[in-house]
Amino acid sequence: MSYNLHTHCLSLQNSLIAWHIITVYLHLRNTVTCHVSYQNIKAIDPAEFAKLICSKKICTCAPVTTDAFANELDASVTRVLGVLAPLRSQGG
Repeated sequence: MSYNLHTHCLSLQNSLIAWHIITVYLHLRNTVTCHVSYQNIKAIDPAEFAKLICSKKICTCAPVTTDAFANELDASVTRVLGVLAPLRSQGG
């Protein structure tokens, strides 16, 4: 009895490809919806960002302690980004 290894490998490879296609098809039939939120920060004008951040409390009346400064910096940047690059959603 002769055994053709090449034919066996091709048969195995085709079986794996068919199995993969069936698996992908089953996953596509039971798709999971993905919801993404993002901000388009590439569109922000740096001069406008600087103008708005300079009008915030972080620049006009900076907090004394490091924790308060970090909290105010986070809040100020978040507010300015909310104006210049509003949160957008996609998917769902």
